[in-house]
Amino acid sequence: MEGQSATSASKPSWYNYWLDFPDLKKESENSGETTNSGKTTKVSIVPAEPSQTAAGSPSDSALPETKDVRQRNVISANSSIQSPDEPVANFDKNFTALIEDALWNTCPPEEEDQSRPRLPSPTLTGNISLGTAPTEEGKNEKTEQLLCNYDFVELQDSDKQVCNLLQHSTSSVNTICQKEWRLLSEEEQEDALKEIRALTQLLSTFSSDDLATILVRESSGLEAASRIEHLQSQLEKINENYRGLAALLQPTEPVIQDTKALCNALYPRIKQLQVNQLAGSHKASESSWESCNNVACGDPRKVNPDGISAQFEIDILRQSNFAIFNGEGELQFHSAVKNYEYQQENNENSNERFKEDCRKELIKLCAGYPGHMLAVVSDLASQSPYNAMCHAMKQLFTEQLKGDHVIAPQERKIETRLLPQPDGTLVVELTLAFNQYKLNDPDGRQCLVDQPALIKSRTTLDPGRLDERKLDDIELHLLSADSCINFTERPLASRQRSIIS
Repeated sequence: MEGQSATSASKPSWYNYWLDFPDLKKESENSGETTNSGKTTKVSIVPAEPSQTAAGSPSDSALPETKDVRQRNVISANSSIQSPDEPVANFDKNFTALIEDALWNTCPPEEEDQSRPRLPSPTLTGNISLGTAPTEEGKNEKTEQLLCNYDFVELQDSDKQVCNLLQHSTSSVNTICQKEWRLLSEEEQEDALKEIRALTQLLSTFSSDDLATILVRESSGLEAASRIEHLQSQLEKINENYRGLAALLQPTEPVIQDTKALCNALYPRIKQLQVNQLAGSHKASESSWESCNNVACGDPRKVNPDGISAQFEIDILRQSNFAIFNGEGELQFHSAVKNYEYQQENNENSNERFKEDCRKELIKLCAGYPGHMLAVVSDLASQSPYNAMCHAMKQLFTEQLKGDHVIAPQERKIETRLLPQPDGTLVVELTLAFNQYKLNDPDGRQCLVDQPALIKSRTTLDPGRLDERKLDDIELHLLSADSCINFTERPLASRQRSIIS
């Protein structure tokens, strides 16, 4: 970007705010290795008198392209061309420096769907009680010895033994549940109860989280695809045990709920391994790009009398942030900063004054452009293109993870940059980021995933050729997931991990 820019200027005294993804930075330094430690938050108070204007920096270039993705040509914008060698590591270069509270979008969590159980209950519940194990015949010496000697401080020392024991018990109980109980002899029934008690003892001694962690850790020596397939196979067997035991035993037997709890603990760990396979940089597929382009570059469906998109006037109060720069790359206006100033006043008509200021700034920017530039620009500054960009991530998951997945970001940060060019065109940069998202898999299970994501694109508006506008490639950058939990187990307090460091 020409002129004074955020990359060339010294640290602005107007505000001091950093957005950084240390994992990607670490990745660029250590050839792909990432960590998730060392994240801190730095936010400073805005002085009453801004002493320096900060400019937006050019968007970071994407990581190396895949060979099968076709490049789309858009009208060049001299001040926004990135260096192909510039890393994507520092996320502070993707956003104008702002106050956190003024910039972050907090979307209310959706209603949790309680109608679908985590695991379907069997249609028929049995009435067999495990009772008390016989003094001699019911003992499982191998199980008792292992559990008594298990060191909870150094779990890994006995992981293999616990895994073998769990797999043996799971397989044995699964075989039992496939048989018709009334056809078993009395001796066979006693042997079957002995195996079920052994599984009961194991599940009651370890928490479901401990057992799930052990199973995942013991599979760490396998390659990613084989590891996931191995764990999915184990999950299916445990799930079959749950169904079989629920149909065979009295519903009050603890082993039924313990087996279900193990399924619920193991599933999100498998899902976390799957989403981590997508960590890195991607470009939206041709079909995904086309769908997004049709929405982002379509004509505004409704325009107010002043020529501004009606959707913009709705979304601006939902923190649909936009920044206006001059021809020298200097920041002239940022909606998030203006909104923050009005919120400090705590005035009844602050929202209307804020909307009016945003309208005036857009009208002033587009006054020098002929045609319907104002309607197009205001629509791009609404949330419409960002909803389509979220769809691009959904398509990525659906294509890579095999099956229809639904992505619902729980917290979104958006910034639309409007950059006038010397040749009379206007570059519009679209940047979306979020820390968490709800993920619905094809089976209807829902997880809350802590995985920071950044989605970017841009378009160049030629006033004489607005109907021909197209998005550039849609870039998706994902970090490794810190956690993945069943959404119904989400605690009441907000589980937000900031990407600010």
